[in-house]
Amino acid sequence: MKRTILPATVSALALMLALPLAAEAGPRGGRGGHGDHEKMLAELDANADGAISKEEISAHKAKHFAEMDTNKDGFVGEDEMIAAHEQKQAERKRKGAGKMVGRLDTDGDGKISAAEFSAHEMPGFDKIDTNKDGSLSAEERAAAKAAHEGKRGKRGRDKAPPAAPQ
Repeated sequence: MKRTILPATVSALALMLALPLAAEAGPRGGRGGHGDHEKMLAELDANADGAISKEEISAHKAKHFAEMDTNKDGFVGEDEMIAAHEQKQAERKRKGAGKMVGRLDTDGDGKISAAEFSAHEMPGFDKIDTNKDGSLSAEERAAAKAAHEGKRGKRGRDKAPPAAPQ
């Protein structure tokens, strides 16, 4: 039983480390971009020598594990993993909400009024409304969806991973 749990736990921990970092370093401006990717790499490069060693990654993973192990029993249970994931998710949501308020809050009071919310431009609508009739037909929506899915492939998400070096 322990032989099954340990690899599963290690795999889950690796995912817990990788997914938030991948999300932060994503290609979209709303979820990071190159600046956050560089920040993540700088965080891993503990001695700031420009290279990331296995030891630095191990130290980062150990720190991440210790943060998840809230009851300090040397193990990360399902509840602790869920709590860690929810905390990261909440941080990303808070950051995104702050950016959105900053974009929409035209009077600078830190809040979005109904007028500010309604006045927000919809450049995507005009792009999708190809016949310029002021409404989005089923065909226009389908074409927009297909174009969006095509872009996902161009960003590399749908491509096969590169072959391992021989």
